[in-house]
Amino acid sequence: MSDDLTAPQHRCLQALADLTVERPTVRPRAVAKALWPDSPAWERRTRGRRTGTINGAVGGTMPMKAATLLWRLEERGLACEDDRAWRVTDRGRRVLAGTDAPLPKPVRRTIPDEPRPLKDPR
Repeated sequence: MSDDLTAPQHRCLQALADLTVERPTVRPRAVAKALWPDSPAWERRTRGRRTGTINGAVGGTMPMKAATLLWRLEERGLACEDDRAWRVTDRGRRVLAGTDAPLPKPVRRTIPDEPRPLKDPR
């Protein structure tokens, strides 16, 4: 049995499905706007770099947070990335309809029991 989606993942999948009704794919910024339209982070400026004229992006971290959710959905087979734009897969639409379950969470690589042999220092 697969694990259920978390509440933010389910909201992200629903927002992605709603956004792709009119357009085939959307960018993470549009997903972030749909998820958190009234967030005060949209008005904050990220820190700039010491290159002189670059001041940093306004609301720059919000699309990154949405992209993290989208990557988790992609791991579960619910969303797909096509050239930095995202769309809902058929499995994702079936999960929203309640007729299918997401893929299980991917298994992370574990630490091996035996340490690696050291290389010869020569």
